[in-house]
Amino acid sequence: MPDIAAAFLGLTIPLGAVAIGLGAFSVGRAWLLMKKSVPMRRSAAAERFAMFLCAPCATVAVLTLISSAKDPSGFVIAAALAQLAFAAAGLALYFTSRRPLSEAFAAIALGIFAIITGFSMGAYIAPLAVAMGVLANHHLRVERRVPDRLS
Repeated sequence: MPDIAAAFLGLTIPLGAVAIGLGAFSVGRAWLLMKKSVPMRRSAAAERFAMFLCAPCATVAVLTLISSAKDPSGFVIAAALAQLAFAAAGLALYFTSRRPLSEAFAAIALGIFAIITGFSMGAYIAPLAVAMGVLANHHLRVERRVPDRLS
């Protein structure tokens, strides 16, 4: 069991970076698809799960900002502000017509969260962040409607 935990610890930052990359790719892809007004495959359950993850990310970012007020560190403040911005954007977009972007922003916020929390809790959050990035990409597939062959 310690070997598995050690492997997760070593992969925390790379997996967080992969999640941020997948989320950024999803944002760009969703933006292009929405610009073309192409129907996208959506999942209400996955979007709700993304919002369930965005809320704790935003809370942790606020708590990180409050705790870093005593001993300000430029990297921690910048990372917490970026995490808060992406989590808030994901939460805000959930209630608009640009809902598919919310999963991508959740993946970015989780990736930043995994990197900030580093080798304590981040090791267990990083695989979840990558899964959210893959889910965001999966749900941005364009639905291809196959015409009926009998008609």
